[in-house]
Amino acid sequence: MKYSKDAYDFESRLKALGYQLNRTEDKYRHLTVKAKDWKRPIRLDSIGYTREAINARFDEHYENIYFFRIQNEHPRYRPKGYPLLDFEHELDYEITHSRDIAVVLMDLVFYLILQLLKLAKDDTAREQRRQPLSPSIRMELAKLDQIQKEYLLLADNHIHSAEELSAFMGDISGQIQSFEQERQHYRNQIRRCNSPETEVTLKQKCKDLSVKLEPLRKQLRTANRIVERYPKLQELLKTEREMEISARNKERDRSR
Repeated sequence: MKYSKDAYDFESRLKALGYQLNRTEDKYRHLTVKAKDWKRPIRLDSIGYTREAINARFDEHYENIYFFRIQNEHPRYRPKGYPLLDFEHELDYEITHSRDIAVVLMDLVFYLILQLLKLAKDDTAREQRRQPLSPSIRMELAKLDQIQKEYLLLADNHIHSAEELSAFMGDISGQIQSFEQERQHYRNQIRRCNSPETEVTLKQKCKDLSVKLEPLRKQLRTANRIVERYPKLQELLKTEREMEISARNKERDRSR
């Protein structure tokens, strides 16, 4: 919007960023925008962009004698690099190489997403036009820290598949259960204890077990988030790959 001179320019800039502008005909009051993998479109007026506000902005640009120069300094996004395809080439791996989720390397999926997110927030990558094309991946930036922690859990524990993650979670759950039972045993002893010295010792044992439980519970929570997030990240990578292939093919057609 900031650099769009008219409705056509606005729509083409949105399209270049991976969005589709819908309901543009005058008979529709509410403009909507949708990314390729979104289930539902978003009404622009719900985020402050009514038709009236958009047209008013175009009028301002038309009256601004310097706008043409500003617009030329900020052309619509046109990728010069295809980061996911580049990463796949470097890793000699295609994210779509298997339809069996169980054999797709789980840690690699998280690694690729992290690399794309880092590019999405990198100013140099923006200038070089090597950022991910999928709006949905760019939206995951808000979860970058969480995804980083999830990847580190996979990497630190050499977890590559859903089966290995399940086994890891079972082991962690077993340790938690064992420590909780031991702590409860000490707590039961405290209730029947008549010796102040023994009570202090038992309470310290409970405290020590609580210290051991905290990181285990944190690991289990992180593992549960991985289970929930993993299928979505796979779909994000597939969408990004399709968009990059499409953009690369269009660029090749233009250069012929």
